[in-house]
Amino acid sequence: MKSTGKLFSALTLSLILALSLLPALPVLAAAFVTLDVFSGLPGTVQVSGGGWSPGETVSVYLGSVSGAPAATAPAGSGGSFGPLAVAVPANTPPGPLSVIALGSVSGEPQLNSFYVQPYLPGITVAGGGNTPGSSLLIHGQGYAANETVRFTLNGADMGQTTADAGGAFSGTATVPFVPAGNYLVRAEGQSSRAESSAYFYVGGFYPGITPSAYYILPTQALNFTGSGFAPGETVQITVDGSQTPLGAITADSSGSFSSAGAVTIPLSLAGIRTFRLLGLTSQAQAQVEVTVGGFNPQVTPSAYFSLPGSTVAFSGTGFAPGETVKVSDIQSQAEMAQFAVDAEGSFTALGSFAIPFDWAPGGRTLRLSGQVGGGETDVTFVVGQFNSLVSPSAYLVVAGQDLTFSGDGFAAGETVRVTESGHPDVLANITADGNGSFAAAGAFTVPFAWADTSRSFKLTGQTSRTEAAVTITVAQFVPLATPSDYYLLPGSQISFFGSGFAALENITVTRAGEAAPLAEITADAGGGFQNAGSFAVPFAWSGQQTLVLAGQMSGATLEMLITASAFNPQISPSSFYVKPGESVTLSGTGFAANEPVNVSLAGGKTVAVTADAAGSFAAAGPFPAGQGGTTLHLAAAGVNSAAKAEVDVPVGGLYPEITPDQWYVPSGRNILFSGYGFAPEEDVILTGEGNTVMATILTDLAGAFTNLLVKTGFGGNRQSVYAFRGTMSGAAAEAAITMAGLQPYVSLNTYYAAPGTAVLLSGTGFAADEPVTITLGSATVYAAADEAGNVTAAPITIPFDATGTAVSVTALGDNSGASGSTFLTLAPFTPQVMPSTWYTAPGSNLTFTGSGFAPGEAVAVAIGNAAVAAVNADESGGFITEPIKIPFGSAAADFSFTGNISHGVATVPVSLAELHPGIALSTYYDPGGTPLTIHGFGFVSVEPVIIAFGGQTLGTALSDDAGNLRGCAGRGGQFYRLRLPAGGNRRDYHRPDRRGRSA
Repeated sequence: MKSTGKLFSALTLSLILALSLLPALPVLAAAFVTLDVFSGLPGTVQVSGGGWSPGETVSVYLGSVSGAPAATAPAGSGGSFGPLAVAVPANTPPGPLSVIALGSVSGEPQLNSFYVQPYLPGITVAGGGNTPGSSLLIHGQGYAANETVRFTLNGADMGQTTADAGGAFSGTATVPFVPAGNYLVRAEGQSSRAESSAYFYVGGFYPGITPSAYYILPTQALNFTGSGFAPGETVQITVDGSQTPLGAITADSSGSFSSAGAVTIPLSLAGIRTFRLLGLTSQAQAQVEVTVGGFNPQVTPSAYFSLPGSTVAFSGTGFAPGETVKVSDIQSQAEMAQFAVDAEGSFTALGSFAIPFDWAPGGRTLRLSGQVGGGETDVTFVVGQFNSLVSPSAYLVVAGQDLTFSGDGFAAGETVRVTESGHPDVLANITADGNGSFAAAGAFTVPFAWADTSRSFKLTGQTSRTEAAVTITVAQFVPLATPSDYYLLPGSQISFFGSGFAALENITVTRAGEAAPLAEITADAGGGFQNAGSFAVPFAWSGQQTLVLAGQMSGATLEMLITASAFNPQISPSSFYVKPGESVTLSGTGFAANEPVNVSLAGGKTVAVTADAAGSFAAAGPFPAGQGGTTLHLAAAGVNSAAKAEVDVPVGGLYPEITPDQWYVPSGRNILFSGYGFAPEEDVILTGEGNTVMATILTDLAGAFTNLLVKTGFGGNRQSVYAFRGTMSGAAAEAAITMAGLQPYVSLNTYYAAPGTAVLLSGTGFAADEPVTITLGSATVYAAADEAGNVTAAPITIPFDATGTAVSVTALGDNSGASGSTFLTLAPFTPQVMPSTWYTAPGSNLTFTGSGFAPGEAVAVAIGNAAVAAVNADESGGFITEPIKIPFGSAAADFSFTGNISHGVATVPVSLAELHPGIALSTYYDPGGTPLTIHGFGFVSVEPVIIAFGGQTLGTALSDDAGNLRGCAGRGGQFYRLRLPAGGNRRDYHRPDRRGRSA
C-alpha cells in the first residue's frame, strides 16, 4: 500500500511538471460550417460549426441569406454550435443547395453545399374491381416522407393517401364513372410534385337478375336478386314498357343485392309480365319474365252437420293476401259473417256464426266471396234437429231431499224449464252448456207432502222448444238409531248414530215422559248423523232409562233403552312404604268423568284435583310423613258422584350412611362427603373435633346429599372423627378419617445460574391453598399452593450479594409449617466484547457488541484510563454501543468495559492504522477559469478537508464513512465544483493535514 501511494504521487508530480513547461499559445481559428451528410433526398440535415464568437447567434439559410433563416442556434463558450436540425423542403429542385451560416456579431457568412437528389417515384395497381365505383389498391414508393399523394384517372379524382417516413404507401382509389377502355392512373406527391403513372383497363357493366318467384299472385310481394351493377347505385324497377317505377333497390359495394325491392303486384296485373331493372348511375339494365296468376279459393266448414244455435266457422286458402271475405246464405241472401285472411290468403276457424233456430233441417249452402281479389266459392252442410233426453239424480227419493236432472239434446246455452205434470209452477230453470247438455242441474227440494207418492216432470227448452219427461217415486221415512254406549256411568257423555230421518232436519232427544230436550241433532243431507246429540248422563239416573228421538220436519220418531251403572272407585299411593319426612302422592280411578275429587290425609292437608274423561287422576299431593307415627291414612271423595275410596301406608325408620371421597388424606387437604338415609329436605349438621360445627347441608327429596367440601386440620399420623346429625329426624352417622403429615419437595428450572438471574421454583406436598414463603439468600418472594398443594413456577431473582459456590433455596408453608429446600450453584460472569473492526485509523467510529454482563447493569467504556462512554446491558446481559470515536493523535486504542453490578471486565485492543491520503484531479492542464473536480482517498472517516490553491483556500469538503472524497463532497452532502483561478501558471492543489503538513 505504501509503495503504491508513493508511485502514484511520483507519476502525478512528473505529469504536472511536464505540462507546466509547455508554452501558453493563443488559439486563432476561422469560422466554419459542416453537415452530417452532403447529399440525399429532401429532409432533415444536421448542421454544425465552430470558430464563432462565444454566445453569438448563428443563423442557417438555404440557398441565399434572403428571407427568414431555416434555423438558428447560439454559439457555445468555445465558439461552436450544433448539431442543428435543418429541414430541406420536399419541393426543393434537384441539384446543389448552399447551406449558409451567418453570425449575428461577426457578420461573416460561412457556407457548405448539400446535393439534393431527385425523387424516383413508381406505382403499381393491385387487385380489386375494374368497373366504375369499384375500389383499387395502389402501392407506391420514391415519394417524399409523410407527404400526401393524390390519385387521378383521365383527370377525374380517385382519392388520396399519405406516404410513410420512407416515401412509400399503400392506398385505396375509387374507379370513376367513365366509358370502358384503357386509362392512365396517376399518383402525384402534393409536397414533392413527384409523379408516376400506370395503365388500367376500366370495364363495362353486364348485370343479371333473378326474381323471388316466377309465378305470383296479385297483392303478393316480388323481390329480386341481382349483380353486375355499379357499386352503391340506385336500381329502378319497371314493368313491361311503363316508365312509372314500381320500386327501387340500392346496390351494395360490389354492385349486388339480394331479396330486395319488395314490389307489391297490383290486382290489375295478370298474365306474363316483363320486369326491367335499370341502374340510374351506370345505365346498365336487365329484365326477366314473371307470370301473374288469378285467385281460386278452397274452403271447408268446421262441421258438415250442425244443430241450430251451434257455431260454424271456416278454414281455407286461395284468397288475396289480407283481403276481407264475406259469408252469405244463398237461400236468404243474408250476410252471415265477415273476416280478413292472412298475408298468404289463408285462414283457419274464421267467419264463425250461430245457425239460426228458424233454419229448417236439411242441406244449406253458403257463399264466401273475396272483396279484393274477387275469388269466391260455395260451401254446403246439413242443419240437424233436436232430440232431447233427461234423467233425474235418483228415481227413488226421500221428502226434503234435493232432486237434480241431467240431460242432452237441447240447444247450446238455452234455458230449460222444469215443471211438474199438470202444474204450471216452474220448479227450476236450467241453462244448457255449449253442447246442449247439463248434469246435476235444476236442483229443488222435494216437499214433505210428496212422501209415499209418484211424481212426473217435464223439461222444456225455451229456445229450441224441444221437450223431455221423467217420473220419480218419493219414499216414506223409516228412522233407525243407536247410542254410543248402552251401559255407562252417570256424568259420562252419551251420543247417537242414526239414519232414515229427513235431510238436514232437527231431531230432539228427550227422556220418556219428559218434555224438556236433553240434546238436539241435525241430520246430514242423507238424513243420517254420526256421534251427534252428546249430553252428560245425570248423576240422579240409576238403572234402565228410555230415550226418545223425534224428527221435527218429517215427524219420524223412535225409542231406545240405556242403563246408568254405579261407581266403584279405587286409589293407590306412589309408595306402600315411606320413611319419616318422605312424601307420597295418590292416584285414583273409577270416579265420574271430569269431576272434582278431594284427596286428603287424615290429620293433614286436603288437595283438590279433577278427574280426566275416564274418571281417573294421578300424582295428587304430595303428602309428607311426619318424624313420628306408624301409618298414613289417605282418602279420595268425588264431589259430583259422592264416590269414595281409602288406603293406609306404613311409615318406617331411618339408617343413614356417610361416605368420604378418601379415608387417608394429608393434613390441611379437602375431603368431599356424601350421605344418604336421612329425612327428605332436612338440614344435616357436621361437627368435628371438640364438637365444633363445621358445616350444614340440606338433603334432597330422597334424604341424600353429595359434594360436601371440608378442609382437614394440621398435624400428621392421627385420626379425626366427623359426625353428621339430621336436625328433624335426629338420625346420626360418623366417619373416621386418618390424616398423614406433609413432606414438601421443591425443584428449580436450573441449578446453575449467575447473580441477577431469575430462576423458577416449583413444589409439591404443601397444604391446599396455603401461602408459601420462598427464600434464596437475602431474597424472599411469596407464592400460594393450589387445591392439590402444588406451587407452580414461582420466580425468584438471585441477589448480587450471593457469595460462595452454592446458595440454599427454601419454600415454607405459612399454615402447615412444612418446608422443602434445595441448593443452587452460582455461575461466575464471563463478559465478552467484539468491536466492529480490529484495525482502523484515529478519528474513526467503532461500535461494540457485548455479552456475559449482569442483566440491566450499567457498563462503563474507557480507552486506557479515560472514560469515553457508558451503555446499559439488556435482560440477557448483552448490549450494542453507539458509535465511539477514537480521538485524533491516539497512539493506542485499548478499550475496557466494566459492569457496575457484576464488576465483570472485558478488554478489547484495537490496532491503529497510519493515514496515507491522496487526491486526483479531473484535469491537469486547462486554461484559467476552467471548472475542476477533485477526488480523494485515505482520509479519516467523516473529517473536514481544506482545499487550497497556491496558498489560497478555495473551500472545505467532508470525507465519507470510508474516508473518501467523491467530487469534493462537502458539508451537508454538497458538492464543490472548483474553478481554476485566471492565469496560465501551474499550481499545486493540497490540503493541510492535522499537523499542518501539505499532502
